[in-house]
Amino acid sequence: MDFFFWLALWLIPGLGPVGFKRLLEKIGPPAKIWESSSEELRVAGLPERLVEAISQKITWSRAEEELKRLEDMGLKIVHLGEPHYPELLRQIPDAAHSLP
Repeated sequence: MDFFFWLALWLIPGLGPVGFKRLLEKIGPPAKIWESSSEELRVAGLPERLVEAISQKITWSRAEEELKRLEDMGLKIVHLGEPHYPELLRQIPDAAHSLP
């Protein structure tokens, strides 16, 4: 389920790697970001359109579809929050959210 929350955030239009990393630093893991109030998201520096996208969970159905496709293809994705994500890549300010 943890990967679901990561994926749903990645799918939000306009939330790039730098903004994504800022959210992780200011709020915490993706599950906590999705539980955050609109005010907490604003305090973290998100523009209103992204606050609304997270508050309304606009990408959840698409994330469910994408997860199903990945499972059907037998693919495993390594995301930025996993321990085996390469440490040197993690240090890049706009590090890739995930690796195949």
